[in-house]
Amino acid sequence: NFQSLGHFRNILKHREYRDLAETDFRWVVSPAKEETYRLLEDLYAEIVPAYESEFFNVNCDETWGLGEGASKRKAKSVGVQGVYLEHLLKLREILKKYGRRMMFWGDIVLNHPEVIPQIPRDVIVLNWTYLGRESYLERIEPFRKAGLDFFVCPGVSCWSRIFPDYVNATQNIQNFIRDGYRSGALGVLNTCWDDDGENLFEYNWYGILWGAECAWRPEATDISKFDEKFASCYFGTNGTEVTEAIKLLGSCEQVIWPKCAPGIGTDALFWEDPFIEKSPTQIEGFWKKMEDIERRANTAKELIDRGRSQIKYHQEDIDYLVFAAERMALLARKFLLAREILSEYREIVEPSCQTTGVAEKVESWGWKLASLRAQIEDLEDDYRRLWLAGRRLYWLEVNLAK
Repeated sequence: NFQSLGHFRNILKHREYRDLAETDFRWVVSPAKEETYRLLEDLYAEIVPAYESEFFNVNCDETWGLGEGASKRKAKSVGVQGVYLEHLLKLREILKKYGRRMMFWGDIVLNHPEVIPQIPRDVIVLNWTYLGRESYLERIEPFRKAGLDFFVCPGVSCWSRIFPDYVNATQNIQNFIRDGYRSGALGVLNTCWDDDGENLFEYNWYGILWGAECAWRPEATDISKFDEKFASCYFGTNGTEVTEAIKLLGSCEQVIWPKCAPGIGTDALFWEDPFIEKSPTQIEGFWKKMEDIERRANTAKELIDRGRSQIKYHQEDIDYLVFAAERMALLARKFLLAREILSEYREIVEPSCQTTGVAEKVESWGWKLASLRAQIEDLEDDYRRLWLAGRRLYWLEVNLAK
């Protein structure tokens, strides 16, 4: 597995490789430069033999800027899709010497379906999409009709979120796997991404196991029956409290952004300054949504507290669920406190306002903000502890500095 076209910024940011960039954005390595292929051959020579797998994923997804820089002239001649296809074919030739079967993400060719029949039949498509919907046949049929082998690749919707959006993810996983099975997919690659680096993997097990359930029983899955089995299989308890808490936390994202494309999430909202009146407070019904989220998060924490004594397996995961509930509640509490203070401030600055009690009110704001700050500091300590219990130091300080 190696990013071989887009997502190349961490290499292109180095001075010795900057000339290989397609554009000044330095996201895509340019197929117009022969040095690109010398670099990729050199990298593959080190990476490919390190793994025994017969497959190698060249990725080549999200190629923003391709055809807009060094390859612009060629793109005018053969189209961006022609530039992309030629690049795939060159990567396939490089991998041939290692006896590996090439895989790549299918998003770009789905935007240019005319090139799909030109992809060699020994190449495997990783067909991904993460938005829940009733049917995925429109995304599957172009590959099936071309005779290409493919995996369906749904996602746990854990990235950029305080807690995974399980309302979206369960539908995405269930229906994409079902349609893939009916259309002859080789299998499933259920994905967990970590775009902003904040996700704690322990949040994701519900979605991962739901993916396994759907893969083993693609036409007979039932989320309510899965929920009945999940707690007993994973936590060793017949109680429903922890599963109910997971479902509650997993519904919070949809409270704010119903049917929103995955990738816009509560992580960024958590870091917003609540006293600056811009979006997100312009979201329709924002304050009621914050009140709803606080209720859901507090209820989830109560459920976890009631059910944790019955847990036999994976007891360490319970602390992660508690943390998610506390962080979700604090997200809402931060904005609701800001609303309260701003409302009282507007009353005070009104010319008709009585000055009696103003000093006490302002002082109370200080105490409430100090309390909020203390809660955030406690949450920071908990995050550090939970991170280090299952991860290396890398990226922890980036998250804590936010």
